[in-house]
Amino acid sequence: MTSLLWIRGLRGLVGLIFLLFVPASWAQQNDGGFVIPNSDVLHLDSQRLNRPYEIYIKLPPSYFDEGNQRRKYPVVYLNDGLYAFQLASGVTHSAMINKAMEHHILVGISFSPLDRPFESRRRDYTPKTAENPNGEAQQYLNFLRKELFPLVEKRYRINSLRRAYAGYSLGGLFGLYALLEHSDSFRYYLISSPSLWFENRWILETEKRLAKETKDINAELFLGIGVYERPARTNENYRKPTPINMVKDFHQLYQQLEQRDYPSLRLKKFEVQEAHHELVFPTTLTHGLYWLFPGEKYQK
Repeated sequence: MTSLLWIRGLRGLVGLIFLLFVPASWAQQNDGGFVIPNSDVLHLDSQRLNRPYEIYIKLPPSYFDEGNQRRKYPVVYLNDGLYAFQLASGVTHSAMINKAMEHHILVGISFSPLDRPFESRRRDYTPKTAENPNGEAQQYLNFLRKELFPLVEKRYRINSLRRAYAGYSLGGLFGLYALLEHSDSFRYYLISSPSLWFENRWILETEKRLAKETKDINAELFLGIGVYERPARTNENYRKPTPINMVKDFHQLYQQLEQRDYPSLRLKKFEVQEAHHELVFPTTLTHGLYWLFPGEKYQK
């Protein structure tokens, strides 16, 4: 099964010194739009899902070095691509250049342009249940595994054994779904503020059920949450209260996974101080990528 594809070529292959000191207006397209250096946009019509997606690619600074033509790189797939891809591009740029983070390829996955963003993510990132009959997490995961992975790994020098996933909110829920149902989809999981409340904590019950037949999970899992992702206390009136205690659910998930004592599961939890749901992802993404891909500067 093949997929239709259109490509806008690689842009901005610029040297390190040029990138650090170039005037802002130079890092733009002819029409004045800003361009992320070493980036690519793929237009992918999924034959499995019968809808299109834009795929955003960013290659690391060392990708075009003469001595790296045979080097294969880890890859990080990011849902909510319009938001997460730009964020990841920014936080990894200087970290890679300064050898604080291992060089890796970024792949952002957009919402389907045929739908409103919320409708697209609600359908793609949530599983089908009795109360959520339109959830297509399984079909969307199959799209990643059978269409997107082969496409990207054919075009770019990727180490397929070192795939990572980064997701936030409903995207975090989807990442946990992939981890529990098809953990071999990725080697690394960066999960921020997952929507564990979905369908009366469906994912927590699913973890309990699958644990009875799961002997091991071969993955590295970074879990992040903001300490204000819970109902407000009286001394926190400056922030908008939320009726959902995501922090409590977060600790419940971590405790469940820790108690399984899976031999090959490496776990890390991270709490962001003074952060509510809308603010937490930039910090958890940055710390998570440092934890998963430490550079030479911080390797023991």
